[in-house]
Amino acid sequence: VCLLALHIYSSYAEPFAQTWVPDAPEGLMLATMQLVFLGLLVLGIGEGPFRSGIGLLTFLTGFGLFYSLLESALVVMVMLVAMELVVAISTSYLSILRVDGEPRSTTSSS
Repeated sequence: VCLLALHIYSSYAEPFAQTWVPDAPEGLMLATMQLVFLGLLVLGIGEGPFRSGIGLLTFLTGFGLFYSLLESALVVMVMLVAMELVVAISTSYLSILRVDGEPRSTTSSS
């Protein structure tokens, strides 16, 4: 349902999006908007650090694609990649902490 609503919105908003970035291909703007919106959706719905981290990484990927259309400076791309790396490492660390914090069931076979 969300993808259908996004597709309908993007088909009407495509002329408006072309005024933001006139040289952008149509498919790339649609992919960018889908990544951003689905990342926010997963970030809002996800429970726990792993799912929220995946949503944040999806959002950052969409944002990076959109921003690369506007500004192609190498420093900006390096900063976006560094931010994604920090999010990935912190997501994995928090997921490990959450798994280690849960009580383990020990069964003794005597």
